[in-house]
Amino acid sequence: MARVGNGGLVSVDPKFAQGNLFGRHLRLALRRATPAEASHGLLVWPPWKRRLCIGTFAGLKRPFGQGRTTSMTLDVSTLLIVFAGAACGGFVNGLAGFGTALFALGWWLQVMPPATAVPVVLAMSVIAGLQGVIVVRGAIHWPRLLRFLIPALLTVPLGVALLPHVDARPLKLVIAAFLVLYGAFFAFRRDLPEITRPTHAIDVAIGAASGFIGALAGLSGALPTMWASMRTWGKAERRALLQPFNVVILAVSFLGVAVTGGVTREVLITIAVALPVTLLSAQVGLLAFARLTDDQFRRLLILLMLVSGLVLAVRELV
Repeated sequence: MARVGNGGLVSVDPKFAQGNLFGRHLRLALRRATPAEASHGLLVWPPWKRRLCIGTFAGLKRPFGQGRTTSMTLDVSTLLIVFAGAACGGFVNGLAGFGTALFALGWWLQVMPPATAVPVVLAMSVIAGLQGVIVVRGAIHWPRLLRFLIPALLTVPLGVALLPHVDARPLKLVIAAFLVLYGAFFAFRRDLPEITRPTHAIDVAIGAASGFIGALAGLSGALPTMWASMRTWGKAERRALLQPFNVVILAVSFLGVAVTGGVTREVLITIAVALPVTLLSAQVGLLAFARLTDDQFRRLLILLMLVSGLVLAVRELV
């Protein structure tokens, strides 16, 4: 299966990398190893990745439902980090309608493996997002929302099908660069772009691209957020598009993780621990959202896109 030897070598059965939640990362690592390392299933793994991944290997040794081992001990320091991530992610989601993963994963990946952190952040994003959907439900323009949402749902399976065969890292770096350039260009400009004409065909294209990118790289909200920031809508109209769109796409993603056996006992325990803090922090964010003007919310979205691009680039390059 997987074991750690001296010098940080992780011995991995290559067959293990074919059909489980962490298999794609192993395949990519094998692909980047030297021929000798790859033929023997040996990966040279950096120490920080090794700390994150060993618990994941241990948890995947048994089929779902047969008593997985956990890699996270809920001591006081771990609880504080889980609460910090839940507070940051919940507040930003309540304030802007997205961003739970951006601000929570940086905390949670310090104390839990990606196989645990990802389903937890998906669940928290959906739960926190539902509160925002309730707040702006009266502003939802259903024909507009469906122009984005239906194409996205149709292209998600395509992204899922390509996921085992494609390295998503270059795509993430391209999107990160685009977010940084867009955010940096517009964040401090006095005049922002204002598109007023109907753009039904572009809406459909952005929805389709977002579903594909979301399944392949976990960035379903990037393109709709950029597009919404260029429209002359009020803050409720912007949020009434972005929040339901993100909630539905992330809920489908969580169901996909659950079907593949990724919602383990450890995931459920972490969700239960993080849930109260996430809900309370999202409410605080919603109160702050209510105080923003339309222009302030629009600029907030652009600034968060800049931050998102920088954080994404750092995560992929470091």
